Amino acid sequence: MSNQVKLQMNHKMECDFTSVINNLENNSFFIYGAGFVGDFFYDLLRCKGLQNHVKAFVMSKPNENEHEGVPVISINDVPDEKAYIVIAVHESVLTEIEEQLDKRKLGNRTWIYPYLYRLWLGKPIQTSIRVPVKQIWNQERNRYAIAVRYLAIDQYFQKNSVGYDLYRKSMGLPKYKSTVEKRLGGFQNLIEDWGQNGYRDHNAIRILDDDTVVDGKHRLTTAIYFGEKDIVCDIFSAHNKEPIEMIPDAKKMIVDNLPALGFTENDIQLLDETIKLIDAKI
Repeated sequence: MSNQVKLQMNHKMECDFTSVINNLENNSFFIYGAGFVGDFFYDLLRCKGLQNHVKAFVMSKPNENEHEGVPVISINDVPDEKAYIVIAVHESVLTEIEEQLDKRKLGNRTWIYPYLYRLWLGKPIQTSIRVPVKQIWNQERNRYAIAVRYLAIDQYFQKNSVGYDLYRKSMGLPKYKSTVEKRLGGFQNLIEDWGQNGYRDHNAIRILDDDTVVDGKHRLTTAIYFGEKDIVCDIFSAHNKEPIEMIPDAKKMIVDNLPALGFTENDIQLLDETIKLIDAKI
């Protein structure tokens, strides 16, 4: 992809982001989704002083009356077809949610996920920069997330029989099994596409200026697996981000958390061996 096209895409994204912020600041709205994306979005709204704009959380099948001190309602109880809905879910379940909203003719909506990182991290200090894969790996190697994904790719190519189960454990979402399976399916599609078409550099991963990955671990792992030497990144300042974390400390893939996430001693040994394998590979 040419630099001119990338600049045009970045400009459009920035214009879209400005429009989204204006909508959030000037409207009351419903948040569809009360999982990890919805919770993170609501935390960001609190950081921005916009939490009082939220009328309610919307769920397909509510299992609570209140969430984060905000009312929870069924999609069938959204009072007005013109109501502004902010969809706060991972892309793996977006189509399903949009189909439900279409049935209710709730067309005034925004999918917030593509803008979450901009809300959280501020404006990138550099965009579409090629960064050596090894440089990023050196920052990420002790967090185990890349090793888990590497083993999942190995199972895709029938080199082990445990990679997918380790991937499921790493998600830390036992209550959202269908979401985890959809995320695994999306990862499998990425692996298949990469194997058939090679690296597509239009979709930058997001890293901080200390090389910590904040979005794009699946793409980084796939790049490592297929032997890419560098990967396109948007780089953000660690000093500009809001003082919250998308992944709670207890669910981060560090060694002290692994037993609580369901990893056995044998699992951890395999992950350590995989980290050494990646070290030798790159």
